[in-house]
Amino acid sequence: VGFKGFSEEALEVMKNYFWPGNIAELKNAVERAFIVGEPPYIKTSDMALGSEGGLPSVETGEDKTLKTAVNAFKKAYVTKILEENNWNQTKAAKVLGIQRTYVIRLIDELQIRK
Repeated sequence: VGFKGFSEEALEVMKNYFWPGNIAELKNAVERAFIVGEPPYIKTSDMALGSEGGLPSVETGEDKTLKTAVNAFKKAYVTKILEENNWNQTKAAKVLGIQRTYVIRLIDELQIRK
């Protein structure tokens, strides 16, 4: 039994993802998903988007200002680093190359939640 297609979530993530490698990166992500994924549908996690230098998806809605995009990226990136460090703010700060107090401020300002 093979793949039937992509999950709704995977389609949405692919649509909103910033593709710095353009079609080559898309092709590689889909090929990877077919290799590591399990049928019947390719899931977002099968594609490992953002794990190889790409940027995470940035959802800005109607507000297309640079400030909104930068804040969306910051929120996604800081959240990812916190998750990778089991929400340990000291370890996350070290990875991010910033002070722990600034991590605390970012969590508050960007409304980052577990």
